[in-house]
Amino acid sequence: MRFVAREAGKRILGAHSPEEFVRSLDRPRKIILLVKAGDPVDWTINLIKPFLEAGDIIIDGGNSHFKDTERREKELRLRACS
Repeated sequence: MRFVAREAGKRILGAHSPEEFVRSLDRPRKIILLVKAGDPVDWTINLIKPFLEAGDIIIDGGNSHFKDTERREKELRLRACS
């Protein structure tokens, strides 16, 4: 949060938890992940997944293998439909 305080006056919001982060975004949410490809992407998605709703979008900017992207998309779509 020191970064947010240092950049006061700019359009930067801080969050203390994954839930607070997701809930701070306007719907439909558009979340860009810039984490290392592989397990860190799954770990991050699992942190925010409980707070996502149908129509929210996750963009993985971490250069994941396309098969991982397809698997994640399928899992999230099935969750949204249930």
